Amino acid sequence: ELEQDQFLANQYEVMDALKDKFYSSPSRQKDKIVFDSTKNNAAVHIRRGDILALDAIKQNIRFQDNLYFEKALQLGLQTIDNKKDTHIYIFSQGKEEDFSEFEKYKNVKFCFDMSAMDSFLHMVMADVLITSKSSFSYKPALLNRGIKIVPDGFWHGYPSLNDWIVL
Repeated sequence: ELEQDQFLANQYEVMDALKDKFYSSPSRQKDKIVFDSTKNNAAVHIRRGDILALDAIKQNIRFQDNLYFEKALQLGLQTIDNKKDTHIYIFSQGKEEDFSEFEKYKNVKFCFDMSAMDSFLHMVMADVLITSKSSFSYKPALLNRGIKIVPDGFWHGYPSLNDWIVL
């Protein structure tokens, strides 16, 4: 049995093998993605539900405010093809009014009711993925073929590649 946060920090060292298995799996034929393939699709994972229930010390280690994610989104929008419209998908828990910082962006969709498996899959398939200090979005980043914007100061390691941006 593995303990929580076992500190296998460099999981990215096996990401090419994981991608090969993931993308060649017959189950990819059954995937149902709501992204519009003619647009840029940005996925933003804002960890909330479970983190808000943690004690103050643990919450302080993992919590990131909405302004962090807005800054990451602005950076992400600068890195992609600006000839195409961008649709922004917020993967979190809560209500739209909890994320008022994103009202100024057009084409924002809140994915509060999407299942964990579908949320994971959409993060994998995003053109730009903005992760939280969470293994739930770190794992899709390992499989994602687009731009990954990831938080500094997280225990998971990141590869030194152009498509991984540490913020």
